[in-house]
Amino acid sequence: MSELAIATHELTKRYRGDVLAVDRVDLRVARGEIYAFLGLNGAGKSTMIRMLLGMIRPTAGYAELFGERVGTGSTGLWRRVGHLVESATAYPDLSVRDNLEVACRLAGVEDHQAVEAMIERLALEQYADRRAGTVSLGNLQRLALARALLHEPELLVLDEPANGLDPAGVIEIRELLRSLARDRGVTVFMSSHILGEVDQLATRIGIVHRGRLIEELDSVALERHRDRRLEIGARDPEAAERALRAAGLAPARRSVAGTELLELRDARALEAPDEIARLLVAAGVPPTHLALARESLEEHFIRLTAEIAGAAA
Repeated sequence: MSELAIATHELTKRYRGDVLAVDRVDLRVARGEIYAFLGLNGAGKSTMIRMLLGMIRPTAGYAELFGERVGTGSTGLWRRVGHLVESATAYPDLSVRDNLEVACRLAGVEDHQAVEAMIERLALEQYADRRAGTVSLGNLQRLALARALLHEPELLVLDEPANGLDPAGVIEIRELLRSLARDRGVTVFMSSHILGEVDQLATRIGIVHRGRLIEELDSVALERHRDRRLEIGARDPEAAERALRAAGLAPARRSVAGTELLELRDARALEAPDEIARLLVAAGVPPTHLALARESLEEHFIRLTAEIAGAAA
């Protein structure tokens, strides 16, 4: 039995007009991982997901799910996979419950309680008898997630799973996905533009840019790669800056919500912020704010893609 839920081998998709949507991507996603696939709009995320699900054929290379090659003969494979690709859809004239009943029959689910259990799990009770075409985008998204989970898949492939959800709904889905991975060993492969959520949820991330996988890190390695800084506020920023420079440090200025801050990235400052505080007090400019800050996943993503774009220019 393959220890990998997903493996791709130089997976490539080229469209007419010489558009290279996915460029020789090699992925390895272990069972039970929550893997986030990140990129700007048009980077190739949805194309990648559609090739993983056999919805479109690669131009070159191939994908495997659970060690089985994805292709026209992989019909039995889809009983092990649940998916939500791009926008959530449903039969608009059927109720939420009827949509799930149809999905049950199509997936061969014999448990007659599965629909009611999933309605409860995705907090759809008060909408269960409404026509799907009348519910909000967020509840349509919940319906699509419920449909993807009905047959208890081993792998979930989700394109923007939190699309349309309110903040409480985003947290609910985060906890649902985390519990599926932790308690049932379900593998989650997802794309998302809500990078704050990804930061809290993913055990590994891959960043794709112009069709190429440019960085792949687990959560521990990501922490090491993030930019760290010591933020300093003072009533007299100019005097504080002079004192820091006189001590051989290299402060940079930054304005945050109208407040002038100094930032230090020197190892000396990051390892001993109390020394910096004493230095400023001795210079007569005691800090009003002193905090170690780390780069968010969003900041890391923007910095990395900007560096790649600048190098290509």
